[in-house]
Amino acid sequence: VCKNRGIRVYSYGENGQDIKLLQYREFLELQIFGKVYQVKFNLSGSFQVYNVLCAIGLALATNITANLII
Repeated sequence: VCKNRGIRVYSYGENGQDIKLLQYREFLELQIFGKVYQVKFNLSGSFQVYNVLCAIGLALATNITANLII
């Protein structure tokens, strides 16, 4: 439906094509559109990590740049 309406869909997660989780240990390492970022977060569960990735996707959808989001 989104494709037919011309709406961009971002994929995210460990297998995400647009927002990819590379590592989560002491910091969050992710790749956004091919560029790697490392961010220090105080998160206790993997569900919180995925919430952050989703929020990044929502911000990108409103044309906020990855650099500004990070």
